[in-house]
Amino acid sequence: MTPALLYGLVVLSAIAHAGWNALVKSAGDRVLTMAAIRCAGLMLGLAALPFVDWPAPDSWKWLGLTAGVMFAYYALLIRSYGVGDMSVVYPLARGLAPMLMTIAAFVAVGETLSVNQMVAVALVSVGIMVLSVGAGASRPAVGFALATGLSVALYSLFGGLGVRAAGTVLVVPV
Repeated sequence: MTPALLYGLVVLSAIAHAGWNALVKSAGDRVLTMAAIRCAGLMLGLAALPFVDWPAPDSWKWLGLTAGVMFAYYALLIRSYGVGDMSVVYPLARGLAPMLMTIAAFVAVGETLSVNQMVAVALVSVGIMVLSVGAGASRPAVGFALATGLSVALYSLFGGLGVRAAGTVLVVPV
């Protein structure tokens, strides 16, 4: 995969992610909307199955943990949007996650970053979270947003541990 394609996919993913978050926030029935979005993702995942190998058995426990935390994330996100505005919830949840993930990766697997990399993570995280300043957040909105950010860090950590256990991200069968 070329770097340009990889960066393009990351940008496309970010746009899609922000779009489905906006759909959930603006929906009359957030639970139904989230279920519809997740079902669409499930269909895409199922369509990809013939083109990739099954995860290694050592990664199944991490897959299960990641799925469990993902469901907690969906519930927290729905609740966050119920008590707070997207301009508060989204930047707090998404800004907190990289800092927590960096700490969790260090504690769990000894992953280290250089000082410059740590400063970069902090600047990105604070830069995202500062977008919520002045948005008039309630305590419950901030609390649920921070819990949502914690769940993002946890599912990222568990997913990363699963990839390490599997030894690969995706393998196209030969």
